[in-house]
Amino acid sequence: MFDCAFCRTPLPDNDAAKLAMIQARVSKKDPEGINFLGEQYFHGGLGLKKNTRKAFELYTEAAELGSTDALFSLGTAYRQGHGVQQDEAKAVEFFAKAAMQGHVITRHNLGGLEGKKGNFDRSMRHYLISAKMGYERSSEVIKKMFMAGLATKEQYSEALKGYQDAVNEMKSNDRDEAKVDSRYWKADRSNSIMDDRFLGRTGPWGPLPAGGLDLSKTLQPFAANHGQTYRGRALLVENFQRAETAKP
Repeated sequence: MFDCAFCRTPLPDNDAAKLAMIQARVSKKDPEGINFLGEQYFHGGLGLKKNTRKAFELYTEAAELGSTDALFSLGTAYRQGHGVQQDEAKAVEFFAKAAMQGHVITRHNLGGLEGKKGNFDRSMRHYLISAKMGYERSSEVIKKMFMAGLATKEQYSEALKGYQDAVNEMKSNDRDEAKVDSRYWKADRSNSIMDDRFLGRTGPWGPLPAGGLDLSKTLQPFAANHGQTYRGRALLVENFQRAETAKP
Protein backbone atom coordinates (compact mmCIF):
# COMPACT_ATOMS: atom_id res chain seq x y z
CA MET A 1 0.00 0.00 0.00
CA PHE A 2 1.27 3.47 -0.89
CA ASP A 3 1.25 6.47 1.42
CA CYS A 4 -0.60 9.70 0.75
CA ALA A 5 1.69 12.10 -1.10
CA PHE A 6 0.48 14.97 1.09
CA CYS A 7 0.36 13.61 4.65
CA ARG A 8 2.09 10.19 4.35
CA THR A 9 -0.98 8.48 5.80
CA PRO A 10 -1.43 4.96 4.36
CA LEU A 11 -3.90 5.14 1.49
CA PRO A 12 -7.17 3.23 1.82
CA ASP A 13 -8.05 0.46 -0.60
CA ASN A 14 -11.16 2.02 -2.17
CA ASP A 15 -11.63 5.05 -4.40
CA ALA A 16 -14.30 6.69 -2.26
CA ALA A 17 -12.04 6.82 0.79
CA LYS A 18 -9.12 8.07 -1.30
CA LEU A 19 -11.29 10.79 -2.80
CA ALA A 20 -12.42 11.84 0.69
CA MET A 21 -8.78 12.27 1.71
CA ILE A 22 -8.12 14.47 -1.32
CA GLN A 23 -11.28 16.49 -0.73
CA ALA A 24 -10.05 17.18 2.80
CA ARG A 25 -6.88 18.70 1.34
CA VAL A 26 -8.91 20.67 -1.20
CA SER A 27 -11.13 22.11 1.55
CA LYS A 28 -7.97 23.47 3.19
CA LYS A 29 -6.96 25.15 -0.09
CA ASP A 30 -3.92 22.93 -0.55
CA PRO A 31 -2.73 23.82 -4.09
CA GLU A 32 -1.24 20.40 -4.80
CA GLY A 33 -4.34 18.67 -3.51
CA ILE A 34 -6.49 20.82 -5.79
CA ASN A 35 -4.24 20.10 -8.76
CA PHE A 36 -4.35 16.38 -7.96
CA LEU A 37 -8.14 16.48 -7.91
CA GLY A 38 -7.99 18.20 -11.29
CA GLU A 39 -5.92 15.30 -12.59
CA GLN A 40 -8.57 12.87 -11.40
CA TYR A 41 -11.27 14.77 -13.28
CA PHE A 42 -9.04 14.94 -16.34
CA HIS A 43 -8.46 11.18 -16.40
CA GLY A 44 -11.75 10.09 -14.84
CA GLY A 45 -9.95 8.63 -11.84
CA LEU A 46 -11.11 7.67 -8.34
CA GLY A 47 -14.60 6.94 -9.63
CA LEU A 48 -15.11 10.46 -10.99
CA LYS A 49 -16.65 11.06 -14.39
CA LYS A 50 -14.11 12.48 -16.84
CA ASN A 51 -14.64 16.25 -17.01
CA THR A 52 -11.90 18.27 -18.67
CA ARG A 53 -13.66 21.58 -18.03
CA LYS A 54 -13.81 20.87 -14.30
CA ALA A 55 -10.17 19.81 -14.44
CA PHE A 56 -9.24 23.10 -16.08
CA GLU A 57 -11.06 25.07 -13.38
CA LEU A 58 -9.22 23.17 -10.66
CA TYR A 59 -5.87 23.66 -12.40
CA THR A 60 -6.57 27.39 -12.53
CA GLU A 61 -7.37 27.54 -8.82
CA ALA A 62 -4.30 25.48 -7.93
CA ALA A 63 -2.04 27.67 -10.07
CA GLU A 64 -3.37 30.82 -8.40
CA LEU A 65 -2.51 29.24 -5.04
CA GLY A 66 1.04 28.49 -6.14
CA SER A 67 1.12 25.03 -7.73
CA THR A 68 3.83 24.78 -10.37
CA ASP A 69 2.41 21.46 -11.59
CA ALA A 70 -0.89 23.24 -12.20
CA LEU A 71 0.86 25.77 -14.44
CA PHE A 72 2.14 22.85 -16.50
CA SER A 73 -1.36 21.35 -16.60
CA LEU A 74 -2.83 24.66 -17.76
CA GLY A 75 -0.25 24.92 -20.52
CA THR A 76 -1.09 21.40 -21.64
CA ALA A 77 -4.83 22.15 -21.55
CA TYR A 78 -4.42 25.25 -23.70
CA ARG A 79 -2.14 23.50 -26.16
CA GLN A 80 -4.41 20.50 -26.62
CA GLY A 81 -7.75 22.29 -26.19
CA HIS A 82 -8.82 20.21 -23.20
CA GLY A 83 -11.52 21.99 -21.20
CA VAL A 84 -10.74 25.30 -22.87
CA GLN A 85 -10.38 26.71 -26.37
CA GLN A 86 -7.03 25.79 -27.88
CA ASP A 87 -4.57 28.66 -27.65
CA GLU A 88 -0.89 28.09 -28.47
CA ALA A 89 0.19 31.50 -27.14
CA LYS A 90 -1.52 30.86 -23.80
CA ALA A 91 0.05 27.41 -23.65
CA VAL A 92 3.54 28.83 -24.08
CA GLU A 93 2.77 31.52 -21.49
CA PHE A 94 1.91 28.95 -18.82
CA PHE A 95 4.74 26.63 -19.84
CA ALA A 96 7.17 29.52 -19.46
CA LYS A 97 5.81 30.37 -15.99
CA ALA A 98 6.17 26.75 -14.89
CA ALA A 99 9.69 26.51 -16.30
CA MET A 100 10.74 29.70 -14.52
CA GLN A 101 9.58 28.12 -11.27
CA GLY A 102 11.74 25.06 -11.83
CA HIS A 103 9.33 22.62 -13.49
CA VAL A 104 11.83 20.43 -15.31
CA ILE A 105 9.44 18.65 -17.69
CA THR A 106 8.01 21.96 -18.85
CA ARG A 107 11.52 23.28 -19.45
CA HIS A 108 12.22 20.17 -21.51
CA ASN A 109 9.02 20.60 -23.51
CA LEU A 110 9.83 24.23 -24.27
CA GLY A 111 12.97 22.88 -25.89
CA GLY A 112 10.75 20.73 -28.08
CA LEU A 113 8.49 23.63 -29.01
CA GLU A 114 11.44 25.79 -30.04
CA GLY A 115 13.00 22.91 -31.96
CA LYS A 116 9.81 22.35 -33.91
CA LYS A 117 9.94 26.00 -34.98
CA GLY A 118 13.54 25.60 -36.09
CA ASN A 119 14.88 27.73 -33.22
CA PHE A 120 17.62 25.25 -32.40
CA ASP A 121 19.72 27.67 -30.34
CA ARG A 122 16.78 28.43 -28.04
CA SER A 123 15.85 24.76 -28.03
CA MET A 124 19.34 23.81 -26.91
CA ARG A 125 19.29 26.34 -24.07
CA HIS A 126 16.10 24.81 -22.68
CA TYR A 127 17.39 21.25 -23.04
CA LEU A 128 20.68 22.15 -21.34
CA ILE A 129 18.84 23.59 -18.35
CA SER A 130 16.61 20.53 -17.93
CA ALA A 131 19.54 18.14 -18.46
CA LYS A 132 21.46 19.93 -15.71
CA MET A 133 18.39 19.49 -13.49
CA GLY A 134 18.78 15.73 -13.89
CA TYR A 135 16.19 15.06 -16.60
CA GLU A 136 17.50 12.11 -18.61
CA ARG A 137 15.34 12.63 -21.68
CA SER A 138 16.90 16.06 -22.23
CA SER A 139 20.38 14.58 -22.29
CA GLU A 140 19.16 11.94 -24.75
CA VAL A 141 17.74 14.59 -27.08
CA ILE A 142 20.94 16.64 -26.92
CA LYS A 143 22.86 13.51 -27.90
CA LYS A 144 20.61 13.10 -30.95
CA MET A 145 21.01 16.78 -31.80
CA PHE A 146 24.78 16.40 -31.57
CA MET A 147 24.68 13.37 -33.86
CA ALA A 148 22.54 15.36 -36.30
CA GLY A 149 24.93 18.32 -36.30
CA LEU A 150 22.51 20.56 -34.39
CA ALA A 151 24.64 20.73 -31.23
CA THR A 152 28.35 21.22 -30.69
CA LYS A 153 30.64 18.77 -28.95
CA GLU A 154 31.02 21.31 -26.16
CA GLN A 155 27.24 21.52 -25.67
CA TYR A 156 26.94 17.75 -25.63
CA SER A 157 29.75 17.45 -23.08
CA GLU A 158 28.19 20.20 -20.97
CA ALA A 159 24.85 18.39 -21.00
CA LEU A 160 26.36 15.04 -20.03
CA LYS A 161 28.39 16.53 -17.20
CA GLY A 162 25.47 18.61 -15.93
CA TYR A 163 23.11 15.65 -16.01
CA GLN A 164 25.58 13.36 -14.24
CA ASP A 165 26.34 15.98 -11.59
CA ALA A 166 22.61 16.36 -10.89
CA VAL A 167 22.12 12.61 -10.63
CA ASN A 168 25.09 12.25 -8.30
CA GLU A 169 23.73 14.94 -6.01
CA MET A 170 20.46 13.10 -5.57
CA LYS A 171 20.05 10.90 -2.54
CA SER A 172 19.05 7.33 -3.33
CA ASN A 173 15.45 7.89 -2.18
CA ASP A 174 15.13 11.03 -4.27
CA ARG A 175 16.52 9.18 -7.28
CA ASP A 176 13.96 6.39 -6.90
CA GLU A 177 11.13 8.92 -6.65
CA ALA A 178 12.43 10.73 -9.72
CA LYS A 179 12.37 7.48 -11.70
CA VAL A 180 8.76 6.84 -10.68
CA ASP A 181 7.83 10.40 -11.60
CA SER A 182 9.57 10.04 -14.98
CA ARG A 183 7.66 6.84 -15.75
CA TYR A 184 4.38 8.53 -14.82
CA TRP A 185 4.92 11.46 -17.14
CA LYS A 186 6.13 9.30 -19.99
CA ALA A 187 3.05 7.11 -19.73
CA ASP A 188 0.33 9.66 -19.04
CA ARG A 189 0.91 13.36 -19.40
CA SER A 190 4.20 14.12 -21.10
CA ASN A 191 3.54 16.80 -23.70
CA SER A 192 6.93 16.46 -25.34
CA ILE A 193 6.80 17.92 -28.81
CA MET A 194 10.14 17.11 -30.35
CA ASP A 195 12.00 14.57 -28.27
CA ASP A 196 9.90 11.47 -28.98
CA ARG A 197 10.18 12.22 -32.68
CA PHE A 198 13.91 12.87 -32.43
CA LEU A 199 14.31 9.56 -30.64
CA GLY A 200 12.20 7.79 -33.25
CA ARG A 201 9.55 6.52 -30.85
CA THR A 202 6.30 7.75 -32.36
CA GLY A 203 4.67 8.81 -35.59
CA PRO A 204 1.20 9.89 -36.71
CA TRP A 205 0.30 6.27 -37.46
CA GLY A 206 1.40 4.95 -34.08
CA PRO A 207 4.68 3.38 -32.94
CA LEU A 208 7.44 3.26 -35.51
CA PRO A 209 9.50 0.13 -36.25
CA ALA A 210 11.90 -1.18 -33.61
CA GLY A 211 14.72 1.31 -33.28
CA GLY A 212 12.64 4.07 -34.83
CA LEU A 213 13.78 6.40 -37.57
CA ASP A 214 17.48 7.19 -37.56
CA LEU A 215 17.04 10.94 -37.70
CA SER A 216 20.74 11.55 -37.15
CA LYS A 217 21.38 10.13 -40.63
CA THR A 218 18.35 11.92 -42.04
CA LEU A 219 19.41 15.34 -40.78
CA GLN A 220 23.19 15.07 -40.96
CA PRO A 221 23.64 16.05 -44.65
CA PHE A 222 21.57 19.19 -44.14
CA ALA A 223 23.27 20.11 -40.88
CA ALA A 224 26.74 19.72 -42.33
CA ASN A 225 26.14 22.09 -45.24
CA HIS A 226 23.33 24.41 -44.22
CA GLY A 227 23.09 24.47 -40.44
CA GLN A 228 24.13 28.09 -39.94
CA THR A 229 21.90 29.72 -42.56
CA TYR A 230 18.23 30.69 -42.50
CA ARG A 231 17.47 28.47 -45.48
CA GLY A 232 19.54 25.74 -43.87
CA ARG A 233 17.38 25.84 -40.76
CA ALA A 234 14.28 25.75 -42.94
CA LEU A 235 15.64 22.68 -44.70
CA LEU A 236 16.37 21.03 -41.37
CA VAL A 237 12.82 21.60 -40.18
CA GLU A 238 11.38 20.53 -43.53
CA ASN A 239 13.39 17.32 -43.54
CA PHE A 240 12.62 16.71 -39.87
CA GLN A 241 8.89 17.00 -40.56
CA ARG A 242 9.19 14.71 -43.58
CA ALA A 243 10.98 12.10 -41.47
CA GLU A 244 8.47 12.24 -38.63
CA THR A 245 5.53 11.66 -40.98
CA ALA A 246 7.10 8.71 -42.79
CA LYS A 247 4.91 5.62 -42.60
CA PRO A 248 6.35 2.52 -40.92
